[in-house]
Amino acid sequence: MNNQSSQPESDTAASGGGDFPVRCLSFSRAGRIVQECSRGPHDIDDALEQIGLITDNQRLVFRECVFNKVLGQGCKISREDIPHDAANTLREVRDTVSDKSQ
Repeated sequence: MNNQSSQPESDTAASGGGDFPVRCLSFSRAGRIVQECSRGPHDIDDALEQIGLITDNQRLVFRECVFNKVLGQGCKISREDIPHDAANTLREVRDTVSDKSQ
């Protein structure tokens, strides 16, 4: 029986053959997207405000960049799922993008 999926190939596989969802984006790829959109490199534990994304508009531009790059990888994510408050860290954004991308 052929179990080919129509979803893009992930560089993170489910372990143990259980019913765990396979991420569309690995932490590594999600991290690169977040760094690119924040014009990094920045420390992963820095908050968006600390890296210069001060205004709401700057953070909306960042969120839109992340959203578009996720789509560019053949994955889906809701804009509302991408954290972009001033106090959110790049780690929080990376983790969420990796977890929520399908």
